[in-house]
Amino acid sequence: MIGVPFIRPSYQTDFAHSAGESEYPDLWRGLIGAWEPVLGHTGSIVRDLGSTRIDGTLAAVSQWAVGERGPYLSFDGSQTVEIGTLSDFDFITGAPLTLVAWARNRSSVSNRGLVGKWTGNTGFLLFISATDVVTWQIDGSGSRVNGTITRDVWHHIVSILTPGLFMEMWIDGVSVGTDTANAMRTSLGNLELGGYNGANNWTGDLSDVRLYNRVWTANEVLQDFRVSSPSPFVLRPRLLVKAPAAVGPTVPDQTLAPTSQMTNSGGMVGGVIMKRRDRIYVPEELHG
Repeated sequence: MIGVPFIRPSYQTDFAHSAGESEYPDLWRGLIGAWEPVLGHTGSIVRDLGSTRIDGTLAAVSQWAVGERGPYLSFDGSQTVEIGTLSDFDFITGAPLTLVAWARNRSSVSNRGLVGKWTGNTGFLLFISATDVVTWQIDGSGSRVNGTITRDVWHHIVSILTPGLFMEMWIDGVSVGTDTANAMRTSLGNLELGGYNGANNWTGDLSDVRLYNRVWTANEVLQDFRVSSPSPFVLRPRLLVKAPAAVGPTVPDQTLAPTSQMTNSGGMVGGVIMKRRDRIYVPEELHG
């Protein structure tokens, strides 16, 4: 959201619970899994805010960390997050898929998993395949897209698979390659963050992971990258301006972009009456 300030969503300041509350309602469409460490510390689990509501289980509460992006999950090469059972999040041939992740790689070690449901060369996988190379792979060893990333830097990574077996990956809003995918077979593994095949554990950080049962457009990829926050959960601004009493014609109410504080009781901040649900809404960070 370039040039328009907004309040970073979190469990402390509230977030959009549905498309109707979101500044980006289209990015709720097809959202089946959303694990959002950036929204805040949730103990031994990471909550799923997508339609499936299948939380992830942390190997250790010590995986939580906080940095410039807010809270995130840190993986030290020995820990993963396990999500669901073997039958959850299966995408068989012909099913569309979009995987979104904000990730930071902190190691030169190859064959380490970021996000995937992968075992025995079946399923889907986003992983570090070589030093500073991230790979999107579908079923088998032949169908893959590679992209270069910078170590110790956060990257926005979006990977898609269409019903026609076309696969593509974007890094920081830019397409880095395409390929024709193999037909996807059902993986016998769980969905994992920070590893795959029950091993191949990664050293790095994740602040946002989402799964969609539809294919994103290039415009949606770029929009999500520019927001630099989990877009579906950014609240739609609902601010009401009341002109002070004065002699002259009546000034109508207007809807403005958000500023710094909201209440539903008609509290005034700089002459602006701001209303938002039933709680005070104070930003942790404003972006210009």
